[in-house]
Amino acid sequence: MLKAPPGYSLVEEKGLKAIVKDQYLDFFWNRGFFEPKTLFHDLSPSDLVGRTKLMLFVENDFVFVIRRNFHGGIFGKVFKDLFLDGSRPHRELFIMWRLREVGVKTAEPIASFSINFGPFKRGYLITSYIEGAKDFLEVLRNTNPSLKRREIFFKAGALTRKIHDLGVYHPDLQLKNFLLKGEDVFILDFDKAYQRIPMPLRLRFKNLFRFLRSLEKAKNKGVRISPKEIVSFWKGYAQGNRIYETELRKRIRFLPLLKLVWKMGWRIEGIF
Repeated sequence: MLKAPPGYSLVEEKGLKAIVKDQYLDFFWNRGFFEPKTLFHDLSPSDLVGRTKLMLFVENDFVFVIRRNFHGGIFGKVFKDLFLDGSRPHRELFIMWRLREVGVKTAEPIASFSINFGPFKRGYLITSYIEGAKDFLEVLRNTNPSLKRREIFFKAGALTRKIHDLGVYHPDLQLKNFLLKGEDVFILDFDKAYQRIPMPLRLRFKNLFRFLRSLEKAKNKGVRISPKEIVSFWKGYAQGNRIYETELRKRIRFLPLLKLVWKMGWRIEGIF
């Protein structure tokens, strides 16, 4: 049964289910956000880019980022934004709410929507807009390796460790899902995230190597990333814990083979 976390309300209208932060309820009602037939139809894609184009809603003092859920891979070619299960955006909102409650830096979840479309459902997540932030990949493209960048890598590693300790697995852990604003590092896009408490080493390192894959892909496209910066990420994650350091030494032996597999995959992607 769908439930709203504290400070949020569940709204159920014909053809629609939504979880909305209480302070925005009146605004959403007045703006017609609970009308499935017209919901978000008058918004245009922004320059923000996730796995798909994002929409930016700006009105008076309200600035929201709106993302529609899409399938990835082969399913995405066929079903695009249509799902049999409408719970995906609501799960993401709950995970983001829970992380923010314990101090993890991520966007504020404003609302989640599940809209009926025949036997299928479309999902939307609305979050706050982190003004002035840049994604990690953009920063790496426009700067050279430095002590400042090593500090960012360390913070990204520590942030990843924190969400893992809270039992949150982030399937799309990559450079573009870390945002930098001033001295702060944010983590975004929990679209397909799930909770596993406690999180076993196997899943932790599967997730960590997903991030390492994104580093290799960036390097493959000419982005300069130094070995010291990668070490800083691992140090931020391990924080002196010998269990993680020992496990990394075991798994790092397979890195040359993994890099070969990754490069083959990127070549195939380029062909198709």
